[in-house]
Amino acid sequence: MKKWNLGKDAALVLMAKIVNGADTDNTLWNQPEAAGLNAIAEGFRHVGLKDDHAMLAAEFPLYDALYAYCGEMVKRGMPNGAFAK
Repeated sequence: MKKWNLGKDAALVLMAKIVNGADTDNTLWNQPEAAGLNAIAEGFRHVGLKDDHAMLAAEFPLYDALYAYCGEMVKRGMPNGAFAK
């Protein structure tokens, strides 16, 4: 985010927190949505896709939807997501 100066997009900032939490132990941001993304990502490993390219192609709509969710949260005045305390 910092390297490419992407921090001006609040939806992308929230998405980065969710993805980071799914990829790590989630202690940095404590983002509740991360657990769901982690479960879905794990599920993609078990649906029998033939290679990484097929898996990425299947996952792209998921990340498009996640970005749309993040944009909606920002629009609703909840830049930390729907489940933030």
